[in-house]
Amino acid sequence: MPAIAIIGRQNIGKSTLFNALIGKRRSIVFDRPGVTRDLITERVDWGDGTWTITDFPGLESLDKIGDDELTKDSIRKATEKLADYHLLIWVVTREGLTDFEHSLADTLRRSFRNVWVAVNFMDDPSHEAEGMEFYSLGFSDLYFVSGLNKRGIAALRTAIVKHFNGRESESTVPPLPEGTMRLAIIGKPNAGKSTLFNRLLQKEKSLTSNVPGTTRDTIEDLFTFQGKPVYLVDTAGLKRRSRMAEDVDFYSMRRTEKAIADADVILLLIDPHEKIDRQNKNLVAKIAEAGKPMVFAVNKYDLLKEEHEQDRKILDEDIQELRNTTWEFPYYYVSAIDGRKTTNLIQKAFSLFERSFEKTGTGELNRVLDRLRKNPVLGSNHIKVFYITQAWPGMKFILFSNRDKLPTNIERYLVNSLQRELGLQEFPVRIENRIRGERNKK
Repeated sequence: MPAIAIIGRQNIGKSTLFNALIGKRRSIVFDRPGVTRDLITERVDWGDGTWTITDFPGLESLDKIGDDELTKDSIRKATEKLADYHLLIWVVTREGLTDFEHSLADTLRRSFRNVWVAVNFMDDPSHEAEGMEFYSLGFSDLYFVSGLNKRGIAALRTAIVKHFNGRESESTVPPLPEGTMRLAIIGKPNAGKSTLFNRLLQKEKSLTSNVPGTTRDTIEDLFTFQGKPVYLVDTAGLKRRSRMAEDVDFYSMRRTEKAIADADVILLLIDPHEKIDRQNKNLVAKIAEAGKPMVFAVNKYDLLKEEHEQDRKILDEDIQELRNTTWEFPYYYVSAIDGRKTTNLIQKAFSLFERSFEKTGTGELNRVLDRLRKNPVLGSNHIKVFYITQAWPGMKFILFSNRDKLPTNIERYLVNSLQRELGLQEFPVRIENRIRGERNKK
């Protein structure tokens, strides 16, 4: 069952928030740092799902704890257990962030996929105008709450239920070595995904056949590439929904979409004879919607090179047109059969993976925004952009403006400008627009 941890520094109302979420007084509340030293866990049944919520001891820098060895030991033991949790709710206060919390943000960004920030003591909606500082932490899931007055608690509880969507949404990705890249091979049936999977692993694990749809489920394995760990996933081919009469095909599609969501980088493989049809374009759209970097690969180059050069030229033009209408993803012609250029695929995937963990500072982002404000396209649409920050990890940016929805051409202009100014042309940059001062809506 999904496990949720409530964390944060000492004496900021974690236990009060914990009690408010579970709907009863379980964790001790006292106006003195260090009262909670043990892990306090409660099982809750919300809607159709069951979760456990754990109140953690307050985290603090060692110099502030001083000689309190008991507290140091409890923090050390608790920190070791954080990897066991599927969601961390990090509690901060509206009074601002300490140096320790800025350091903690760096640690959390590099260690966990699911971190939500709950800004406590937001007893009045007028306080939410102060919330912009907390977006600089780099986490897009931000909630304004008051554990004492129960403000925002129902919305937070609803978001948790929606996030997990019941028991079945618990992540299936196992614990992996630090620095592991999760790489999913995606494509239509018979694009050669299983052959490439076996080529990269250097062993026959995935069943291959010239019959489309041989792989019905996702198959995973862990291997090392040039000293770096890779968690490789071979997925079932996605078919058009109109052809999904069989339940097995429907669930294969669902598992493939989940593989996209779980992956760090996507490797999209196509058969050159089918070219870039509507279904392949839909796959690119799914990857962009998930915000995942992608390496595009045209497989079976050993067959393509024997055909007329005009076919290669047409395919090149089609790929370039797709890049012009989406983003400048890297692409290669490869052969899973003989291994041609397959090493390049993994090298480029690692390059994208490592770049995706580089966070652009809020100061630099807003200097870019200052330059973009001068473009008359914004003024002619009466659009004011106030502030921007990066929702890290990934290439999603939170923009505050005077509009609840940006026109498509304005959003496209801002995305293209960010890609160019920040050197992110190989990433599907996304912008989430919010009205300045409006409470966070999910």
